[in-house]
Amino acid sequence: MPDFGIFRGFNEKLFGDKLVAGQLPTQLGLIGSEVFGFDPDYQDILDYATTQGYTLPSLSQQALQNQLVVDLKDAGIWSALDVFYVFATDGDSDFASINWRDTSNFEITEVNSPTFTSNQGFASDGTSYLNTNYNVLNDSTNFQLLSNGLAYYITEVGIFHHGARDGVNDTQIFYSVDAKRHQIRAKDYTIANNTYFASVRNGSSVAGYENNTNVLNYTNTPTALTNQDYLLLALNNVGTPITAGTAEISFFTMGDQFNNSDMYNAWNDYYTAL
Repeated sequence: MPDFGIFRGFNEKLFGDKLVAGQLPTQLGLIGSEVFGFDPDYQDILDYATTQGYTLPSLSQQALQNQLVVDLKDAGIWSALDVFYVFATDGDSDFASINWRDTSNFEITEVNSPTFTSNQGFASDGTSYLNTNYNVLNDSTNFQLLSNGLAYYITEVGIFHHGARDGVNDTQIFYSVDAKRHQIRAKDYTIANNTYFASVRNGSSVAGYENNTNVLNYTNTPTALTNQDYLLLALNNVGTPITAGTAEISFFTMGDQFNNSDMYNAWNDYYTAL
């Protein structure tokens, strides 16, 4: 098979910035996108989705998603994550359910048919929700009791329930300001539309962020992780989901602690380009 890589210089002149996405060469059937620089981990996501029969994102969006992975790697964040879901995509809801960090584990299960909107994400009608199938106690690799972080983006105002509590280990507060609460195990957070939120723990210190602003620094020392699946758009309350509100979620991730500015910038660059 000829080494199409020798044509890179020619194609850069011919296709310009389209080469970054692997768009025109791929559309013309000249060469596979992976030869034109798709990150191997992002290519694995596309390959997995193809084998499952999922509808892939558009070629232009594949370029954006590939860059998102590259940005997270460049920032040293990618390897720190256990789960990473990008719900804002023009692929189908099945593609949106893939755990990018590990396609073989923790794919989202849609319960009671949450509403999926292209390029926005999933929303609940008050009874529907998402199960990550990720048990904080049993499945965590990078997410540790005293070193962890999570982030998400809400596109519609409403109560956003998420998390898992087992009736014992439910006191670890990640975010608390005025009457608002955000916890790893419980309970809910009323958040404005188009808002990114992150919580990063380093030992007993927890920092809460809205967009790229540090809104709270909290001290708390948890004693154990919760033995329940982590839910989105619902709270896993000792195995019983509690759902409420109409908040819509566009991405979610959790793992070891990360630099919030790097995470926010990587996500914001992707989402604003859709």
